Amino acid sequence: MSPHRCRAEVDHAALRYNAVAIRHAIGDKPGIIAVVKADGYGHGGPEVAKTLAPYAEQFGVATLDEARTVRAAVSQKDILILSPC
Repeated sequence: MSPHRCRAEVDHAALRYNAVAIRHAIGDKPGIIAVVKADGYGHGGPEVAKTLAPYAEQFGVATLDEARTVRAAVSQKDILILSPC
């Protein structure tokens, strides 16, 4: 029995669909910052970052440790730390 009271299953196809819809809505010029702090809000930050990498120009995280984790998964994107270092 799992010690967790609930679980979430992330549909990565839905993430891609939503990213494409956002890009279509805002056009090509504005960049997208995908916020994957708190381990992708409990959905697996590195996995979500890999899925969104083709659509996002940057990733937002809360801490330096999160930045390192996302950097290991997605090396070619800028990472913005959204709290004091």
